[in-house]
Formats: sequence, C-alpha cells, structure tokens
Amino acid sequence: FTEAVTHPIQATNIMHAYMPVLLAACSFHKFRSFLPSKMKAKIYMALYALAIFAGVGLIPMNAHAQCNIYMGTNLQTIDGFGACSAWCGQMSTAKDKSLFSTLGCSLWRIRIADDINAATDGGWNAEAANAAAAHSYGAKVFGTDWGAAVTGWDTNGTVWIKPQYFQAQAEWLALAGQYHHLDWVSPANEPDYGWQQWNANGYTNFTTKFGSAIGFPLIEAESFYFGEPFSQTIADNPNVANYLIPIAAGHGYGATPSVHSAEIAAGKRVWMTENTPSTLGQDNISESIQEAQNISQYMNNQFNAYVWWWMYDTDTSLNFVDESGNIHKNGYTFGQFAKWIRPGSTCVSATYAPQANVNVTAYNVNGSVVIVAVNANSGSVNQQFNIYNSSAAQLEGYQTSASQNMADIGAFVLSSGIFTASLPAQSITTFVQTNAAAPSLPSSWTAQDIGSPAIVGSATYTNTVVTNGVFTLTASGTDIWSTSDVFRFMYATNGVNCTITARVSAEQSTNPLAKAGVMIRDSLNANAANAFMGLTASNGVVWQSRSSDGGGTTSNSVTSLTAPYWVRLVESGNSFTGYYSPDGITWTQLGTATISMGSAAYTGLAFC
Repeated sequence: FTEAVTHPIQATNIMHAYMPVLLAACSFHKFRSFLPSKMKAKIYMALYALAIFAGVGLIPMNAHAQCNIYMGTNLQTIDGFGACSAWCGQMSTAKDKSLFSTLGCSLWRIRIADDINAATDGGWNAEAANAAAAHSYGAKVFGTDWGAAVTGWDTNGTVWIKPQYFQAQAEWLALAGQYHHLDWVSPANEPDYGWQQWNANGYTNFTTKFGSAIGFPLIEAESFYFGEPFSQTIADNPNVANYLIPIAAGHGYGATPSVHSAEIAAGKRVWMTENTPSTLGQDNISESIQEAQNISQYMNNQFNAYVWWWMYDTDTSLNFVDESGNIHKNGYTFGQFAKWIRPGSTCVSATYAPQANVNVTAYNVNGSVVIVAVNANSGSVNQQFNIYNSSAAQLEGYQTSASQNMADIGAFVLSSGIFTASLPAQSITTFVQTNAAAPSLPSSWTAQDIGSPAIVGSATYTNTVVTNGVFTLTASGTDIWSTSDVFRFMYATNGVNCTITARVSAEQSTNPLAKAGVMIRDSLNANAANAFMGLTASNGVVWQSRSSDGGGTTSNSVTSLTAPYWVRLVESGNSFTGYYSPDGITWTQLGTATISMGSAAYTGLAFC
C-alpha cells in the first residue's frame, strides 16, 4: 500500500479521528460597503421565485400536496458547500470551529493577493492560515486571483495580460497554489465585471498554453453572472482537457440559475462560487429564507457546489459567524445544507415545487435519505412525502426558523415509504435518515484485539449521512508499551512501503496515557516489533518503536498538544518515521527507527 485516502474514524471510548483507508497499490444583491479602495461597490438586484420546504412533527391528517422522491434517480454529485475569507484576515479558531464543524462547510474559497512579493513579505500569510484551518477540518480549498500580479496588462479588451507575460503569470499562480496548499486555482475573478479584463478567447488561450505550468487543477474564469461565453467556450474547446480545467464556475449576480448543459456534457463540474441573494440582515429570517431558496434553486439546476460570499466580521448582512464563534441566523440556514449534504452525496429526483412557496430537494448521502425543505409562506403548511427505492424507516428533523437554529425537532416514522409533516411559517428543515444499518468493515480492513484485554473490543463501519463514513470502535487495554502490548487494532496488510495518516479530532481521557494513532506492526502477536505515532489523552503526541519481537519500547513525545491533531507514519524499506501536524499540511518529525519487518506487515489504527 502506497497511498492513503482519508475517511473519518470514531473510537467510542478513545477518540474521534479522521483516519485513512489504505488503497490497494501500496434577492439577488451584492453589496460591499466597506471594501478596500481597489474594489468597486456593486449592487445587483433580482427576484427569486423559489422556496424549499420544512416540516415539524407528524400530523394525523393527509397533506394537501405530495412530494415524490425517487432515490434511484441520481442527478449531480455534490462537491461541497462553503464561503470565502477574502479580505477577512486570519479567522479565529472559534470562527473556524463554528464554520467547519458546527455548520459543516466542506469547501472554502480564499483570495490570492495580487502582490508579487506576497510569498516573502507576509501578504499571503492570513489566507494561508485560513486554508490550513479549512484543510484541518477536511474541507477542500480553492484560491481566486482578483488581479494579476505581473506587469504588462493589455487594455484593448482582448486579453488581460499581454501574451509575452503569460508564462510569468502562470509561474506566479503556481507559487500561490504551493504557498496556500490549494486544491484548485482560479486564475480570474469576474473578468466581465472589471477585476480582470479577459475575454473568453484570451482566457482560453492563456490556460491552454500555460495552464499545465500552474501545476494545479484550474477553475474557469468566474464570470460575475455566470456568463456562457466563458464556460461554453472552454467546454467546446477540445484543447482544454478536463484534467486541466475540471470546474465550470461563476457568480450569481444578475443571473437566473439554469442547467449548464454544455458544460455537463463536456464532463465539467458546475459550481456557484459567489453569491449573496439578500442583504436584509444576518439574523433576519426573511433573508434566511431567500438564502435557502437560492441554494435550493442552484441544486435543482444540477450545480455541484455552492459558495457564499465573504465572512467579513463586521458585515452584518452577510457574515455567518463572528470571531467569537457566535453563529447568526443566516449561518444556521447554510448549515441546513452543509452539515448533512456531504461531498460525494448525490442529488436525486424530487418534486421540486409540490405546492405554492414550498420547494424540496433530496439527496442520497452514503446510501441514506436527506431531504431539505423551505416553506416561504407566512403560515404553516402540511406536506406529504413519498420516498421510493429506499429502505428509510425513520428520519430525524432539524430546523431553522425565526425561533429555532438547526434545532432537533424529533423523529418522523415512515409507513410504506410515506410520512407527513407540518411545515412552520418561514422555516428550513432538513430530514435525515437514521435507521441505516451499520455495514461491516470495508473488505480491506480487519479488526481484532491484540493481547488479552479485559473487555473484548468491536468495530463497525457506518457510512450514513449522520456518521458520514465513520469507523466506530470500542476498545480496552493496558497499554502499547514495554515488551508486550494489549490494545484494539484495525488494520490492512501492506508491502514494504506505505504511509498512513490520521486526524485525531477528540480523545476521551480514560487515562492520561490512553493512546490513539497509527501503527505498522510486523505481526499480530502481542510482543511484535512495531512503530507507532499517536496522540495521548493528556500527554501530547508520542512516537514509539519496538525494533524486535519481545524487545523494549523506546519513545519521544511532545507534551501540551491536544486534539485535534494529525499524526503520520511513513515506512520506507526498514526505515520508519513518525510525524505530527496541527493542520495536516505542515509536518514535524518526532522520531525515526530502523525495524526489520516481513513483506506483509500490518498497517492500521491502534487504540487503548
């Protein structure tokens, strides 16, 4: 095994962690009233005729309208929901936690400052920190260039940068991508509004000739109204491969959401990368309803992602979360989508407008049903849901309204795939399936106790919307230490080289030296040679190694570090090295050892 893919893992008595699974291969307004001088204020207004629907509790009567949901009819795959930190400075730890943990943001947009010396003068530091924080919660990050850093701008309206400077611009974007550890680079923000004066052919020429030199997957020019000249020109160009520009993107100012058939046919993902459908106030329920309507409308038009505008702390119209971590009504509204509709989910066919001012979108999230509904009416309505091709027997409701914030409103029991709900006035409700069976471990994984713990451990893999791909382990054990170990081990076999990485997000302090981490082990015997990199409950991160069967254990540690923290173990031949990281990007080596192991060592997750 040579590559690791991160999946979340939860140990019931020990930790909550993100651990890897080894692969076998070794209104529509926008108003900026306090922007930097370079930025122009823009105001756009439009009407949105859309609503989703929300529900509270079972009722004994039939609903007046039916919403049919077909779980077997998959539409687009969801890449994520998120927002932007442009001009916001470095966000606080409390704000990060609310955005990425409580609300569930899974996609983040940062600004690439147009400063050619930003990598050396600190101009990129704040956004690099924001990107690292997003990554530490498992979110993906893309960076957008608002203004080209190189000189040699052309003002004739055909291209933004003169062709002789294309290479320099590509090299600068490559540096930005590396510095911020981006997952995608977006070379042009709103070229049809004034930030960069690319036209479609000029941008296509630049990305075709020099896009590969940037070294990151690119996002097409982010038109301020999702202008087809940009996205369709790229989609129609056979020289622009999908690996180079996989994302068709744009903003929602002045645009009516629609299905982008040409881009979808070309194999592109379609993202809404900036929008602000209302500026009525961040705690105004009417704004929240417009926000939910807008997100739903884009989902109904087969968009793969939705990104809100900025998180500027003093913007009382748009910001979701303040620096103290306090969440506003519009943030909770966003969380009704982001929290439960995770990357990799699929939007499924549903009756979008089953009655006046009620709209529904539905999703297959790891095999479970999720329904998001908005009732934009001034009074409550009754709604019946008919779910087809699903094993759902019970759903849990979560609701945001004038008086509630992502509140758990209880269970909804289905009868023959049908349930009925009363939807309060101006409310957003997410219904989440809770009865999905916990499947066995993935075929490449096995779990067992090592040594003879007093309590027999167990392990299951639950890939539902509630757990979102979680290993749940119960374990006991005296320690991983000295000449013999007693602990719970979940593992896969590998060859002579591999890397395993885990994020330990939380750990119960059953003992100050309780351990959770990653291990490579020569055999399943209690005294086997091994290398271990983990996090303790109260004594920081620890590196341990036993160089031979039955030998003693040596260790290094760094105290005062607590969850969440990342740990990594790298095997290269007989060399084993342990690392730790606060964000999964910047790693510090803690220990190394030379251990002779067989050709089929055991690599996995260790708990005690």
